[in-house]
Amino acid sequence: MDEFKKLTDKYKNSPQKQPDKVLSTDDLSLDERKALIKKLEKELGSLIPGTPSFKDKEKELIEAKSLMPNQRRVSKEKSKSQKIIFREDFKEGTDPSFEAELRRKLPEGVDVKDYMNYGFYEFKNCYFMSEKEGVDVVISNFTMKVKFLIKSKTEPKRLVEIKNMYGHKAMVDMSIETMVSLSKFCQAVESEGNFLFEGKESHLKKIKRKLFMEEKTSEEIRFLGFQKEASVYAFANGIFDGERFHEIDEYGIVEHKERNIYIPALSKINQYDDFSYENERKFVYKKSSIDFQEWAKLFYQTYQEKSIIAISFYVASIFRDVIFSQTRFFPILNLFGAPGTGKTTMAASLMFLFGDAQEPFMLGGAGTPKGFMRKFGQFYNSLIWLDEFKNSIDLKKLESLKNIYDGVGYEKALMTQDNKTKTTPIYSACLLSGEELPTGNEALFKRVIFIEFETATFNEVQKEAYGKLVTNQIQGISSLTTEILKHRALFVEQFAEKFNNSIDYLFKETKKEGENLDDRIIKNYAVLLATLDIIYPQIKLHFTLEQAKKYFVDRILYQSELISSSSKISKFWDIVQFLYETNQIVLDQDFKVVDNILYIRMSKIFPLYMDSHVRQFGERGLDKSSLTRYLERSKGFDSFITSTWFGKANSSAYKFNLDKLPIRLTYIPPEKHEDTEEVEKYEPPTTILPIQKNVFDEDSPKNAPF
Repeated sequence: MDEFKKLTDKYKNSPQKQPDKVLSTDDLSLDERKALIKKLEKELGSLIPGTPSFKDKEKELIEAKSLMPNQRRVSKEKSKSQKIIFREDFKEGTDPSFEAELRRKLPEGVDVKDYMNYGFYEFKNCYFMSEKEGVDVVISNFTMKVKFLIKSKTEPKRLVEIKNMYGHKAMVDMSIETMVSLSKFCQAVESEGNFLFEGKESHLKKIKRKLFMEEKTSEEIRFLGFQKEASVYAFANGIFDGERFHEIDEYGIVEHKERNIYIPALSKINQYDDFSYENERKFVYKKSSIDFQEWAKLFYQTYQEKSIIAISFYVASIFRDVIFSQTRFFPILNLFGAPGTGKTTMAASLMFLFGDAQEPFMLGGAGTPKGFMRKFGQFYNSLIWLDEFKNSIDLKKLESLKNIYDGVGYEKALMTQDNKTKTTPIYSACLLSGEELPTGNEALFKRVIFIEFETATFNEVQKEAYGKLVTNQIQGISSLTTEILKHRALFVEQFAEKFNNSIDYLFKETKKEGENLDDRIIKNYAVLLATLDIIYPQIKLHFTLEQAKKYFVDRILYQSELISSSSKISKFWDIVQFLYETNQIVLDQDFKVVDNILYIRMSKIFPLYMDSHVRQFGERGLDKSSLTRYLERSKGFDSFITSTWFGKANSSAYKFNLDKLPIRLTYIPPEKHEDTEEVEKYEPPTTILPIQKNVFDEDSPKNAPF
């Protein structure tokens, strides 16, 4: 027999009991009644409303309260009517007696005002909705909390934490559309496990009304790197605000100056998404055990004078937006050389300054220009590495490389009726590497600052410094980038003036050599010089500013010379082709082809080249030493040998890979078809242009190695 019956049997069996009159208090003491009510209220609070056990216990509590002094026993129908409490009756400012009655009705710990304002309450991680019949109906086995509303121009959403009655939690990334549609909402929560919502769409709206009142807003970043609006530099695991690093929480949120920033790459919401943020997850802040000065020293000892360009370019890339706003261009850093000479290790060393080194985009693979151009929109004021450059790459890729210099991405059409288009942004600097110098396209070559790697031999100092460099790279050195970022305000203030001064200086110094050089090449190096001029007083480097200035002048002259020679080398091969087609040079006497390697007997070909150049272009060609130097640096050059046989004659020769030359020195007759007449056999023209005689003697020592 339950507690209430035990304590009230005496009263119920009393002959003095009369219906509908004030109950006598003689049979039960006041303390007994208070103890009973308190016990029943506690038991009722542990039960789920709407269940049979809850209703039975509720009846016991009502009857127990009716035994208190000055309380009249009411009829069953009246008692029932008093249980019907409408939400509309309990708005803010209602009669306290109604609120008190509602508080007695609801389970312990439930917020009465929430129930009054929204028409539902949460209990034991379930939602209970008030119905007009006076019964609170359970509509879910979970409750929700919006952690953040993520504002975005393209994909606004909410981060919603759900927790079921068994204590299981999940974080759901809900789009705006998902929370508008009941079916999509149910699909989203049920996909996380045992989370059931059995309410109506109107119930979901009531819940959202409360959730949206309590939610916080956050802004999702669209790319990593510098964020103009917030003036912070974002890594995948936090932000640098110019003074210190702030780490994200488990959901990818970091607070900065009363605003919340959402970085999705390492949020636990996306922890099982292995592909969407593959590159971004490598862009992480890692505290370095050495400072920038020590790193720059190791870098210089490893790569020596080449490091002057590399370090200058890296620092400039961190402030690319500042530079581009002033210049409307940003140069490309090109590392080229044979395998094993150090170009790939230098590229990787630079990439480690932005977290775990990103894998390069392979230009020689199946990737499209759109593919690698898209990478330049993923990071802002950083480096993007493109590898396997060759002069023979697809024309569209070649044009895209030139566009990167000019800050122009690829254009795509929008799905609209007004023919609108959208251009992908170029936010980062380009690091280009390969085994060939981009001399095949003069316009591209003028857009690069190149570093050539010629030897695979390194001294002990280089080896030791590189070993220390690699050790630190593995541990993490991206915090060094934040050391440079501290000087952004100074860079913004000084760059325009320093850039103009650098242009004036480089023009003046290069003109001393009597050359009229291309403006673009000088301006490219002016970007690096201005960058060094600003940063040098702030951070001690292992080389002097004057040393860098002299090096830049030498590089400008050298690159200009290569551009000039590239055109002249093309003319050389055109003349060689002409000499062959006019029978002025003969196979196995003046040249030979062995396993697709071309051997040229320069002692025979050079005087013919000089004479033909005068006849075709009205001026002398390159002198012997210049032609030799240019050929040795040109595409297709293999080596020089001192002795080989051309028929019965032995001579020195230059070797070239025939596949990489713009000539064809073998005759391929046209195909003969059965339905056509026999084609007359091809005979090369017999006309021989007059040439200078005895200009070069093959046996003369002054003409060696020809």
